[in-house]
Amino acid sequence: MGARRRTLLLGFVVALFLGVAIYFRLWAIDNESFSTDDREVLRKQFERANLEAMDESAEWRMKYDREVEKSRLVQDELLKNEMRGRVQASLAGSCNRMSVPPLSETRKR
Repeated sequence: MGARRRTLLLGFVVALFLGVAIYFRLWAIDNESFSTDDREVLRKQFERANLEAMDESAEWRMKYDREVEKSRLVQDELLKNEMRGRVQASLAGSCNRMSVPPLSETRKR
């Protein structure tokens, strides 16, 4: 449990560090030393990065949906095969109960 806790704590520290870095980057944009063109370039970079992230997220979601559909189809096929097996076993049991005894048994009587 200790290793998992350390990993989780490290993840939080990394996320905090990245958050602070982004905050300082945005804070620096408001500084007077940045020109309007610099701000526009940075805004476009952030916008492009955001669009790329959304596209990648949508792509992964489509892959996930396809895998879920495949999994559902396989699960349905397994259930059908299982039901067929049960029906066949039931029919075999019924046939065994209702079958005529073998000739060797009828001759003994």
